[in-house]
Amino acid sequence: MKTRAVRDDHRLGAVDRGLAVALDGVNAGRMGMAATCLGLARWALDQAIGYAKLRKTFGVPIAEHQAVQLMLADSAMDIYAAKSMLQNCAWRIDAGWRFARVMPIPDGTGEIQRRTIARQLLAGRADL
Repeated sequence: MKTRAVRDDHRLGAVDRGLAVALDGVNAGRMGMAATCLGLARWALDQAIGYAKLRKTFGVPIAEHQAVQLMLADSAMDIYAAKSMLQNCAWRIDAGWRFARVMPIPDGTGEIQRRTIARQLLAGRADL
């Protein structure tokens, strides 16, 4: 098979580092998408809280019903967890780890990503 060299002025990054450059772009996109989803989730929770205070059943706002309160609390906890994970990823990138921790988990289904995480945990890597 014949290979062709890419001219220096057409190359992004160092020679033989094309996959790393490509994954940097994928991972940056993931961070942006995660931040967008987090913002939308927070907006949705704010909308739900406002609606729960206005909507009435049996003469009282639904915000006074325990089941609604539990759903709102669960949503807030999920948002907090997502925000913490996003901040942790950003911190790891800024700390100079670059994308070393997420490199073994490229695009793929959730099941494949969880399997990769489980393998790393079983191999003694609990610092994910």
